[in-house]
Amino acid sequence: GKATITATAVQGEKKVTDSVEIEVEEEVKPEPTPELKSVTVTAESKKLKVGEETTVTAKVDPTDAKDVTIIWTTSDETVLKVDEAGKVTALKVGKATITATAVQGEKKVTDSVEIEVEEEVKPEPTPELKSVTVTAESKKLKVGEETTVTAKVDPTDAKDVTIIWTTSDETVLKVDEAGKVTALKVGKATITATAVQGEKKVKVTDSVEIEVEEETATPTPNPDPQPTPEKNDGAVQTGDNVSPMLYAGAAMTAAAVLALIQRKRRKG
Repeated sequence: GKATITATAVQGEKKVTDSVEIEVEEEVKPEPTPELKSVTVTAESKKLKVGEETTVTAKVDPTDAKDVTIIWTTSDETVLKVDEAGKVTALKVGKATITATAVQGEKKVTDSVEIEVEEEVKPEPTPELKSVTVTAESKKLKVGEETTVTAKVDPTDAKDVTIIWTTSDETVLKVDEAGKVTALKVGKATITATAVQGEKKVKVTDSVEIEVEEETATPTPNPDPQPTPEKNDGAVQTGDNVSPMLYAGAAMTAAAVLALIQRKRRKG
């Protein structure tokens, strides 16, 4: 309803007043809180191995139920551990039940899930590295040439093995992480492979010596010289192909000269 509140001020014979109207409305009651009916528990995984973790969740019905608190418990704290956020940790082989208790005021509802913890399957032990063998495609190079070195580990199924390549003389041979070797100058150097296996830090080494030779210059071919023609001074040499007529003429000339000399001697 409504009502008017009036104030009257009196001083001797004098009075003054003032008023204010106030309305009273009906009280608005809040909507009633939905009553909790049930809770449903689910687990991300119902099978764990020792040391593994999973998460359980609780879904209340109705979903708009207010002032609901979830309390998590485990049936065996030696097998499964659960915290207030629903994180479950497997402690040992066995089975245990994780329960969610939903509390709303005086009302409580529960639900559970069973989780099994299995024996941890241990991986096969990694074969331990025993040795490494280094081979080179070529053990003799010339300056500027390249070759490749390879490292073979024993046993071949050894895991987590890293190969580190080094050279005994970086001025003679250079080697990269892939095993590519470059010849820089004449000389000899040793390329070493160090094989390191994982956390055990097992180390084994092997080496190969490579020699760098002087590069052989390719000679420039000279053109074939032209044959020098033989001089013919007109002299008759033994073995020359001389005509028989020439021999006959020479004999006749010699005979004539001889006859002339004999006649001169008779006259004298």
